[in-house]
Amino acid sequence: MKNWIVKHDIFTKLLSIIAAVILWSYFMGIQNPTRTLEYKNLSVQLTGVDELYNSYNLKLISGADATVDVKVSGSSNRLATLTVSQIKVKADLTDTITAPGTYEIPYHVILPESGMTCVGRTPETITITVDRIESKTVPVTVKYSNDAPDGYGFEEASLSTESVEITGPETELDKVSSAVININTKKLKQTLTDNYSYKLVDKNGDAVDSNNISRNVASITVTIPVKQVKKVPLQVTFSPEDAGTDVTATISPKEVEIIGDPATVKDIDSITLGAINVNTA
Repeated sequence: MKNWIVKHDIFTKLLSIIAAVILWSYFMGIQNPTRTLEYKNLSVQLTGVDELYNSYNLKLISGADATVDVKVSGSSNRLATLTVSQIKVKADLTDTITAPGTYEIPYHVILPESGMTCVGRTPETITITVDRIESKTVPVTVKYSNDAPDGYGFEEASLSTESVEITGPETELDKVSSAVININTKKLKQTLTDNYSYKLVDKNGDAVDSNNISRNVASITVTIPVKQVKKVPLQVTFSPEDAGTDVTATISPKEVEIIGDPATVKDIDSITLGAINVNTA
């Protein structure tokens, strides 16, 4: 073992490592050089958002989730303890925005202690878009996925409300033409009553992004009366009862079409017009 240690000069190598550690500790602890670190995707805290609404009736459309990258310079010792949560990025909208539009807003980087400096930022400003808040009433329409099954018919649907009031950014409200309820009627054979959500659509029937739009009702009760359509024969009876063997009757038309509640219509197989007295006919 001794010969192996001497052969590979282990003591010299160990002394070199120890000396390097001592020199590094001295350099970092006493000299403490300045370093620069980059912190990415820091969220920007916005102030003055409530004032936008209260003073100018404006709402933030985009920019609330803005993030930035910053470079911080400082001593190695201090940067070693700096965490992302300690870096505050703030932008003040107070008195900066007073009308609808898109704005480039500066922001401030706040560091937890002196001796640290923000030496770089990307981007230089954040983009904020605001719009005026308005209200609007739009009609509600019902769309069926299919025609009524054979032998059935739909009457006009009744709604718990014929219109809804929506509130949101003016430019987004201008796109909304109506509120549409889509109902699957493929197998509908009896009167339906249920609550349905609805979507806001433009004049072409395309859905409108409604993330920034509020509604006065979340769902609407829809009733679709379903009627059964059925053809039944017409018939007459004769009196006295045994007279029917000698007398026949021709009826025109032979049958009629009836429509009504399915529960009632299904039990009707014919319609008797009345009785004919053969003795006085």
